[in-house]
Amino acid sequence: AGLVAGHGHLRDYVIDGTTYPAFDPARDYDPKYNIKSIEWGFPKAKGAVGPVENVNSPDVACRFTPLQAPGIESVARAGANITFNWLDWFSSHKGPVLTVSFDLCAPSMLHTDFTNVAFFKIDEQSYDPKTISWGTDWLMKNKNSQTVTIPSDIKPGTYVVRHEIISLHNALNDDYIKKQSGAQFYPQCAKVKVTGDGSATPAGQKLPGLYKWDDKGILVNIFYRPNEYTAPGGPVYKPATVSAPK
Repeated sequence: AGLVAGHGHLRDYVIDGTTYPAFDPARDYDPKYNIKSIEWGFPKAKGAVGPVENVNSPDVACRFTPLQAPGIESVARAGANITFNWLDWFSSHKGPVLTVSFDLCAPSMLHTDFTNVAFFKIDEQSYDPKTISWGTDWLMKNKNSQTVTIPSDIKPGTYVVRHEIISLHNALNDDYIKKQSGAQFYPQCAKVKVTGDGSATPAGQKLPGLYKWDDKGILVNIFYRPNEYTAPGGPVYKPATVSAPK
């Protein structure tokens, strides 16, 4: 129970008003449960939900490979909200909370390899030096919940929405640095069919490749209360036009 509580995973998603259960690594790795999820599951975890620590591993995309393809997909209008509801989180595991996405291109494809696709960031809760607050602090104050908005101008299609906490409490530990990064990554990926009449196709970056172990947003001593901090993964995509879901 301590591992589940400390090294968290999502409980569920609320996507354009509909709730979908997240992949449960304590149960859904076993085919006998036949759980239909919108997530790319990580059955290799077999109950453990620890982090990815190597930024050069394909695991950094959607947690532990090989991935289990989603059984269903969610549907959302461009411009609608997605709420990510996490289970308990350790207050000591501070860091940014990021959401990135990419167009899957072929909706019928049971895609489980994301090493050759480009993610673009749609939201981040990073760090406020004035209040010394991290994205994880805001997440916990909001009852372990974070809501982001799907860009209103992106073209319709099936997307992978990747939501992640990066924990920086070990980011300057030499033993961890030898493993490529002291940071701990907790990504999860969900399949979302986006509807609408947009045409934007934001540029992105590949995972692995999007992060480097010595990025200033990854190799950082958070206990010295940094005066500034830039989350890894590039800037947040800003829609050319913002409109209500339709």
